[in-house]
Amino acid sequence: MKKEISSLQTSKDKHLAVILVQGGVFLALLGISLASFDKRVSRLLKERANGFCDGCKEHVGKENLIASHLIHGVKNNSPENGRALCPYCEAEYHLSHVGNAQSIGLKEKDNYSVCYGHVHQLPPFDQDILIQRYSEKWQRVLKKLDKDY
Repeated sequence: MKKEISSLQTSKDKHLAVILVQGGVFLALLGISLASFDKRVSRLLKERANGFCDGCKEHVGKENLIASHLIHGVKNNSPENGRALCPYCEAEYHLSHVGNAQSIGLKEKDNYSVCYGHVHQLPPFDQDILIQRYSEKWQRVLKKLDKDY
């Protein structure tokens, strides 16, 4: 089932994703104290990728790419610190850094929220693949966020 996703900017550096799932509403805090790329840099990253994910190299179209930081932080929003990822690779990037979020400039608790939100934005088949591949890390996310899957 396709999920409808919208993003509400609650302040300059906080984003709240509202995900409508099977008629219900799921709220995920994405990027607590994270800076997003401005529209110019985001557009540049997506144009540079030409519709291809910088992670898996699959063609997903510019409109499906996410402008993603390599190292998070408000002081490093240059294009050199960014890449364009498909939703799967963005979710995998954050999930792979559970337990080591500081290496990408995040607090662990912030990365848990980001992981949860990104994984739940994926189609069920892709969710299952990621959850199987990163089973221990996914269980840690669920435990820390007190969630059931």
